[in-house]
Amino acid sequence: LHFNYQELLKELSQLRNHLKNLFQHRERLIQEKHLLSPWYNLKVPLDELRATEHCAILLGILRTREYSHLLEDCKKKYINIFCETLNQDKTNSHLTIIYIQKDFERLEAILKEYHFNFVTLTRHKCPVNDRQLEINREVVVLDDQIQEAKNKIAQLSKNRFKLMIIFDYLSNIKNKEQADYSLAKQQFTFILKGWIKVK
Repeated sequence: LHFNYQELLKELSQLRNHLKNLFQHRERLIQEKHLLSPWYNLKVPLDELRATEHCAILLGILRTREYSHLLEDCKKKYINIFCETLNQDKTNSHLTIIYIQKDFERLEAILKEYHFNFVTLTRHKCPVNDRQLEINREVVVLDDQIQEAKNKIAQLSKNRFKLMIIFDYLSNIKNKEQADYSLAKQQFTFILKGWIKVK
């Protein structure tokens, strides 16, 4: 019977690439969800976190103990900001800062002094909580697609023995061809190494 091993290998390769892409997409979603977790109190749609004509908004993480000092420094330097704490623990505060655009360079310099960690969230038409629900749904769909791809690969694995036979057959042909090149041929003689039973 004719066995189109090349077509099978092509299909297997495509399935493996598809599976790899599914896993990578899933991992990106999980990372996004992890990044969004501390910002669950941010109620505005994520694609509205952008500058207006005069004001702009930024997100970031500041050491909690530095929070009051940062506000005091901005006040001393006449930099007007509105700062909201979205999430806070003993170590870090997750902040939303609204500022006047012309003050950005001076504000940025102060923030860097305090090792403020600027955060950029992916743009979506929904708030953080809704985006996390979307991610959960997308991950469930991806899990189904991953299982489907695994099942297809498992189905194709029934041809594994045939592929092993073909591999051995082609390897023997390759070894035979390589042997021809390794005989150190001269005009009248050649060298051949091999083995034979003692008897």
